Amino acid sequence: LARGIAVPGALCCKGSSAGGLTLGALLNSSEASSLVSAAILEVPFLDLLTGMSDPSLPLTVHEFAEWGDPRESDHAANLQTLSPYEGIDSHPYPKLYLTAARADARVPLWMASKYAARLRARSSRYLEGPLESTSAAATSSCTRASGGRRRRKTLPAAEPDDLEKAKQDDDLPFVLLRCSDAGHGGAADWHGQSEEFSRQITFLNKAVGQLPQ
Repeated sequence: LARGIAVPGALCCKGSSAGGLTLGALLNSSEASSLVSAAILEVPFLDLLTGMSDPSLPLTVHEFAEWGDPRESDHAANLQTLSPYEGIDSHPYPKLYLTAARADARVPLWMASKYAARLRARSSRYLEGPLESTSAAATSSCTRASGGRRRRKTLPAAEPDDLEKAKQDDDLPFVLLRCSDAGHGGAADWHGQSEEFSRQITFLNKAVGQLPQ
């Protein structure tokens, strides 16, 4: 931003695994979040407190020295402040593309799923009314039954009340959650990796207005 390569509100970020934790924690800051137009979090380690409390996960016990042991109260308090899931706030978030993998032994699929659910549920209006009544998109290829795409409502006339409601709807969270059968490192073949890269680039271009919605 300081060098003029990007401008506030048109910045895109990406974080993977523990990098997703760093990016998720950053977006919990309203000031930092306002600078970002869209973010991609790949197999992100988002629920630090719960994850480090589960010794059955392959890396948990080995990473007590790095993250802390939640069985100790002071460590648990630090983990809670670091955890993106615990720190979700009420300010507007940028458009988010989350990935999770069913065969991921390092970051379980449920981390991205519960993060997306909490981010969506933080707005009571998001859960009210029929699916077509808001402009926020909430798609999930993990669980189709949990909800379809919420499409932008076409305003019949430029009435002040309608315009104000549309403005409020734009503050609702836009969260796309994609699940795959891959492991923590993504698709094993070049074709699968290229497909996912294309999805992410398309998402970012739409988020910054370079492609039609």
